[in-house]
Amino acid sequence: MKNLKKIIFSKYEEKFLKNNGKNTFYAGYWASDSIDLKNVNYLNCIWSSEKEKNHSYKFLKKKYDRYINILTNYFNRYHNVKYNKKYWEIICGMWLSTYLSTIYYRWRVVEKISSKNKIIINNYNFKNFFLTTNNSIDYYSNITRSDSFNNLVFFKIINYFIKYKKFKPILEKKKIYFKNNNYKKINLSRNYSFKTKIFEKVYGILDVIFRRKKNFIIVDGFNNKANIKLNLRAFQFPFPTSKYFNNELSLNSNFFNFKKREKNILKIKTIDDFEKFLERNIYYDIPKIFLENFLLNLNLVKSYKIKCKKVISGSFHFFNELFKIWLAQHTTHKDKSFVITCHGGNHSKFHGIFNYEDNISDQHITWVKSKKLNLPASKYLEVKKKRNKLDNLIFVINETNPYPAKWEDSPVCLDDLKLDVVLKKFNLLLNKKIKKKFFICPKYFYCPKFQKTIKRNLNDLKIKKSFSFTTELDNAKLVICDNPQTAFTDALRSGPTILVIKKNQWRPKDILKNNYKELEKNKVIFYSYDKAIKHINKNWDHINKWWLNHRTRKSVSNFLNSLNCNENSLNKWNSYLKK
Repeated sequence: MKNLKKIIFSKYEEKFLKNNGKNTFYAGYWASDSIDLKNVNYLNCIWSSEKEKNHSYKFLKKKYDRYINILTNYFNRYHNVKYNKKYWEIICGMWLSTYLSTIYYRWRVVEKISSKNKIIINNYNFKNFFLTTNNSIDYYSNITRSDSFNNLVFFKIINYFIKYKKFKPILEKKKIYFKNNNYKKINLSRNYSFKTKIFEKVYGILDVIFRRKKNFIIVDGFNNKANIKLNLRAFQFPFPTSKYFNNELSLNSNFFNFKKREKNILKIKTIDDFEKFLERNIYYDIPKIFLENFLLNLNLVKSYKIKCKKVISGSFHFFNELFKIWLAQHTTHKDKSFVITCHGGNHSKFHGIFNYEDNISDQHITWVKSKKLNLPASKYLEVKKKRNKLDNLIFVINETNPYPAKWEDSPVCLDDLKLDVVLKKFNLLLNKKIKKKFFICPKYFYCPKFQKTIKRNLNDLKIKKSFSFTTELDNAKLVICDNPQTAFTDALRSGPTILVIKKNQWRPKDILKNNYKELEKNKVIFYSYDKAIKHINKNWDHINKWWLNHRTRKSVSNFLNSLNCNENSLNKWNSYLKK
């Protein structure tokens, strides 16, 4: 037993460790708070390899396209209906892409570990291996944050490998009764600002008084000012989104029905081991809102008296279950058209939701210019561009989840982010004078290991509050982003900003490649923190000399034009919505 390596798959298992964790190997950086980047006793992020990441994307996209068809047949059989693929993709597509990605990542971890010799794993007594949640948000929350849920996922896969793939680990003699009572519960209500909550209440009252058919409804994706003006120009009042599409209103009274789920499975010809595993599991892992509780929620949304021609969404089509069920019921019957307006600045060529948005919408209005239709980015309509005070150096970090989430062309694990190394570079290389003005601006700040990494390198005074970026942006002399998402575009529109990324991550759409080259040439994009910090040190005292340089301004302006983010007038949207 001395030469055996004990494998730990999640933080849930740490409490069963003996001998102070000696001869222990961790399945990932997430599996223990004691692991740091210097350790060699953990499996590196699988998708940090460009080859592995590219292969996984192609593999998962094929599986998504295949299983959306399989689940369409399954749902129709289960509910005794004949809805088309688009109907069911609107409802379950987001969950399916997340499920496939998260399960496949953990599958690859087990696959790599199963090739090792002389390993020992915990011996659990599981009541069942079902990953059933109430809805897709619950699944996402648990697969990214819950230690026990992830432990269940890993051993569900390990169980399959032992039965069907000749994996022969040594099991601990003592059996452990697995308790799954600490799954993550999250608040399903949308976190509206106080001002928006007041507006929503007013919209709700007006909705009762004025019941006539609207030309369009904006569910989300626009700021309050733009939303009100566009509706008033159409001689109608804004739509009270939270009155109808609040996840807290969804019904969840029916229990998991194993027999009915099993009875409606149609046997398919599997083409690989991963599909064989899926066929033994996916039908029991589907959230209850798509099966046992679907009819309850369908009847609820059928009672809604919402009359309109166009439905516009920025993000509600991702995780708002009531909206998706209502949307599927109306847009597939062609009495309403569905328009998606991009809710953020992610302009990567590859996405972990695959073609979900293109497949479910009648029109998908992206920020990146296209040959079909170009409208100003809805987020920036009538939004000011300039900062009030140029003072601080703000670092905006792409926070990863505690456990790997869906496939993205970005760091999906904290070790791939290499945050510890990055912050040490700032401490070591940044001029002392500038260091006093250096602050971190996190978005969520809920990952414990992410918090520990930052607090190990910076004191609390250097860490701004969660969701404070909009406020802090007003006081920023320079913003550093480690991702080209919404915050980068927000910052770029308003003043001096740089982006620092890896060459093999956040790869832009082909139409933006020349923009990226120009931004790199003019010191707006960097692929090295050393070079970025050198640039900051050199230009801090006369930041506008660099930023207002003709070539720099031109490269930034061209990029923002390519993203439809330079124009903030309502006129084009007003014309579009009148059609």
